[in-house]
Amino acid sequence: MSSTKFKGKKQIKSDDKLPITGQKRTKNLINKSFKKPSKISKNNNKGNVSKSTKIERELIAVGSKKDKINALTLMITKNPNKSEAELHNLIEMCKNERHDVAFYILKNIKDLLLDCLDLKNKLHLKRKIISLFEVFLKDIYIKHKVIKLIYEILDSGKYTIEFMYIFVNKIGDKQGVRKVLIECLSKLYRKSEFRKPIDSALEELYFRDAKARKPIVSFVNTVFTYCEYSSLQKIFYDVLNPNDYNDKTVYEKTLENIVNGFMKCSNINELRSINKEPILKIYDSHYLNLSIFKFLNLLECDEVYAYAAKFLISRSLNEFKDLTEVLNTISCIIVKKKDLVEKHKILEILLSVATYFGINFTVSALLLVDQFYSDGLTIPNIIFYLVSSYVQHYDGVVIRIADNFMNRKGNHYFDPYNKIELEKQRKYQFKLK
Repeated sequence: MSSTKFKGKKQIKSDDKLPITGQKRTKNLINKSFKKPSKISKNNNKGNVSKSTKIERELIAVGSKKDKINALTLMITKNPNKSEAELHNLIEMCKNERHDVAFYILKNIKDLLLDCLDLKNKLHLKRKIISLFEVFLKDIYIKHKVIKLIYEILDSGKYTIEFMYIFVNKIGDKQGVRKVLIECLSKLYRKSEFRKPIDSALEELYFRDAKARKPIVSFVNTVFTYCEYSSLQKIFYDVLNPNDYNDKTVYEKTLENIVNGFMKCSNINELRSINKEPILKIYDSHYLNLSIFKFLNLLECDEVYAYAAKFLISRSLNEFKDLTEVLNTISCIIVKKKDLVEKHKILEILLSVATYFGINFTVSALLLVDQFYSDGLTIPNIIFYLVSSYVQHYDGVVIRIADNFMNRKGNHYFDPYNKIELEKQRKYQFKLK
């Protein structure tokens, strides 16, 4: 049985509690935010206030929060062109409520925008609604849900420009929010009509917020599936400046992300024209990256030899769990390039460092050297000397490959990172003994 309050002769029902809130407020505090619809006489239907029934007026006056929200929404739906006062009341109520009630109101406003409201000529109301969504995008409790509401508005094709900028601004937020946003942005980017507004918003944010640069570049990399080449990548690359970053690691990671995006572009000729100076400046850094290594090889730059040499002797090589990519890239360089002197230098460094990275890497390096000189090329003395040192190795497979190379007997090529094949070679070595 609901409780009642008595004030003079008037009997007023206490404000019902929304099941989603658990929030108690007095009637006076709730009604402060409302502009009550003015009474409309029978002979006067003019004005900016929609017609309301007696029940709707009673709900707005003494109903529960949910009743008030639903009544206002219904009044706007019935007469969207003459409901500015009701929409204003809905907006003001949203500002004064907690996150759960506020989200319920935002959801209703979203439905109104999609179904019946036309705010093209009502700039003040449009501005209020956009700023309202922007405020609740910062609410830690409902920001994920608000992102999805804005996505629905954008996906409808209405108010794309107005909502796109506040939507994209959240890309620099925490990981959880960023993940939801990028998922929604990726869906929009698949539709060609949204690409230009998204690119424009991302470009503006990139130059305005340094913290957002890395996630923006990461997002642009993901959309290469839906478009052949993004002009944003080149824009970001051209303005890349280490002085803009307080943290050098963030700069290096941003460069790596841009390069990863370039690697997905099928038009290599378009990439050959880019300025390679930012990449080459990395030489002076401790940061040596496989993506950049592969990119220089893709562009067939002469600098790739120096990068390969520095890459092989750097500590960065220890950080890779799978060294097959490094070996494959070195193999591509050796096959493509014509400069024999540079090739000899790379193979020399490879043989010098191979023992530090385990049996698999050592066997791979020896097989790569054996394959390169199998066509009858003259073996430099330094290569001959380095291979001869492996004859004294503790592993039988390494000894056999080195010995066959020294005697020019040739070797059986296999995958050293395949445990079964490597074990077969060990058994074969044992049988020979």
